[in-house]
Parts: sequence; structure tokens; C-alpha cells
Amino acid sequence: MPKIIIIHGAMGSGKSTISSELSKALPDYVLVDRAYFKDTMLTNIKKQNRELAITLSKEIMFFISKKLLGEGYNIILTEIRISKVKEMFGEKYPIHSFYLECSLEECQRRDAQRQNKYDRPERVKEMHEKHAHSDKEDIIIDTEKNSVKDCVGLILKQIEKK
Repeated sequence: MPKIIIIHGAMGSGKSTISSELSKALPDYVLVDRAYFKDTMLTNIKKQNRELAITLSKEIMFFISKKLLGEGYNIILTEIRISKVKEMFGEKYPIHSFYLECSLEECQRRDAQRQNKYDRPERVKEMHEKHAHSDKEDIIIDTEKNSVKDCVGLILKQIEKK
């Protein structure tokens, strides 16, 4: 039975970094990175219609996920909440959901460091207020207090428990 790992959190909390490292540690999982679809593939659409890019990135992610799960692949999903995954797939697959916790100040620092071109603390604040909360089923991982390696280790331990 294929398994699903969900990684979500605020902008700058480490979702992409930790998901990438986790996929290296779990070679039998396929990383389906919504941020990739939203930010890379849909760059031109986002400029004209941000909501269309957001909607399409969800649809693409679920289309690919459904096909992979149907073929028996385990998947790692980013930038999605467990309620949406259950809405799409029901209780058919085992799900591990992780919320990456990080302070607003640290998220802003990380964003400024990775952007290098411009400072956008207000955008990070807006996204932090919107997404910086866990769901009751999430396992919370503090990315501010733990290194990337430690965060991946904590996730792997939780997956082994079930």
C-alpha cells in the first residue's frame, strides 16, 4: 500500500530544503513539489493571474499524485494540508503529515538570504499569518531549533513508528 508524507509550513520554514533532503533519504518515495509547479513552471501565468497559478498547481499536484499512487509509488507532497489530501484520496492511503514550525523573524531572514535580490518581509509576514499554524493531525518539527539533518531524522523516526 503506497504511503503519503505531507510537508507544510510558513514561507521560509524550510519546506523545499527538508523535502529535498527527505526524498534523498527515502529513495522509494517520489517528491511532488507544488512549489515547483507554482513558482517555476507557472512563472508567466503568475505574473498575469496569481490565483490561476495557485489553482493549477494544486490540480497538477493531485493529478500526478493520483497517477503515482495508482502505480504503487509512495509520495512526498509539499504545500498542502492533510484535510485537502484526505478530501482528494479519502482514508485509502496511510498519511504522515508534518508541520514545519519557524518564527516570523527567522522566516524573513531565510527569505532575504535566499532571494538576495530584494527584501520582501511584508510578503513573508502575510504568508506567515496565513499558513503558520499546524493541523491537529500534524507532527510539529521546529526548523529553527533543529538542523536540516536533524529535521529529516525526526521525520524518519516518526515514519518508522507507524
